[in-house]
Amino acid sequence: MQGLWYGDRRDRVKWGALIHLAKTRAITRIVQVAYYRDGTDPILETPEGRVPMPVQVWEHFSDLRNIERLARATDTSIVVLDQPFQPLHRPEYIASVVHRLTVVHSPKIVFLDPDTGIEPSAADPEHVAKTDLERIWAALLPNDVLAVYQHADHTGTWLHERARKMTEACGGMPVHSILGPGIASDVAMLWCAKQS
Repeated sequence: MQGLWYGDRRDRVKWGALIHLAKTRAITRIVQVAYYRDGTDPILETPEGRVPMPVQVWEHFSDLRNIERLARATDTSIVVLDQPFQPLHRPEYIASVVHRLTVVHSPKIVFLDPDTGIEPSAADPEHVAKTDLERIWAALLPNDVLAVYQHADHTGTWLHERARKMTEACGGMPVHSILGPGIASDVAMLWCAKQS
């Protein structure tokens, strides 16, 4: 996820869905795998020319750790894995995520939060690759939940296609979706619970 996009209406759908899942499944731990990428340098166009965005403003709105206030308010533990995601080193990034998941007690929700969701056919930097899903799913314990942010593409079948791909990656387990049509109709939270 690029810092530029953190904190918009889609984040309200994401976190509303996650807190709903946590409450209804009696899970008190959420691990956010941010797939964090810095993106471009923030620049303002002014009458005086191009000037850099004040770093304090940028950091205030881009701080993934601000989610800790939500954790306190909902009596939930939220762990943010925000190490930088380098697409050329995707296997190493996922290995690090899997290793870090071993120290978080179950049951837990593991939330994959890329820019646009599961790859349509090939994994670009803004996607979760199907192999990422498979490796993380294999590391989960019974009663853990895997959740993935999914943004709509330009097809009418985006939700069905990405749910099918996640089902395949999760060993055929059913994948469910949570939508926020009155808030952000172009996103969904896909999730699957690991059975014993």
